[in-house]
Amino acid sequence: MNEKSVQLSSRLAEIIGKQSGSSIVDTISASSINIASINIIVLKSMLDILKKQGIFVTIDRPHQYVQHLLKIHKIDYSKLTFIDVISSYSGDRKKGVPGLAISRGPFSLSDLIDLIRLTKATPQAEYLDLVKLDFLIFDNICSLLIYNTPESVMKFLDRLIGLIRETEGISIVFVVDREEHPALYEFLSLHSDLLMDIRKDLSMEFSGEVPGGTETGEHIGVEMAETDRTQRRM
Repeated sequence: MNEKSVQLSSRLAEIIGKQSGSSIVDTISASSINIASINIIVLKSMLDILKKQGIFVTIDRPHQYVQHLLKIHKIDYSKLTFIDVISSYSGDRKKGVPGLAISRGPFSLSDLIDLIRLTKATPQAEYLDLVKLDFLIFDNICSLLIYNTPESVMKFLDRLIGLIRETEGISIVFVVDREEHPALYEFLSLHSDLLMDIRKDLSMEFSGEVPGGTETGEHIGVEMAETDRTQRRM
């Protein structure tokens, strides 16, 4: 992770760490080619800087891909529980792996809600309810639209956000390409406490209450696209 990405991670940690409220919903708009990179930056903010524990839901790629990137960037993910939505769809049904829950697949949105509501990392482990966790992040919520109708995805998100709002002290972060999925972005924007637009050069604009100030157009410049293309080849 280069210096500019580290700076952005620190800035996001500052913003997220100062947000007040019993539960927080944030939406980040980013180009689809950069979403994997933005996810790692957000995870660094949560895990390395804020020292939080949470759930990372993988829909776009298997959980091993994210683990690989976290190892490359030397980010400790011991406090991260993975819910892998895509592996069972491709025939991979690992059981008994610490810190991992496998859903029935991307078509089973009700099963995914139950896993998030009461995540079980291993068959022997006690359930980790959301009260004990600090954050929930999806690798690419838009990928659910490949397997489900827009209406069913919106219904799922409505239930999920309602669950988060009922839970004390947890944040959920969505990363969405608003140009490719304007309807989904519009839906999330109506339910979000803060909207952040992160461009390829890592300049940011905010919409909503920004903790510690109301500045917009904050600039931390670095080109992300080539980095993400390299990661995609791994």
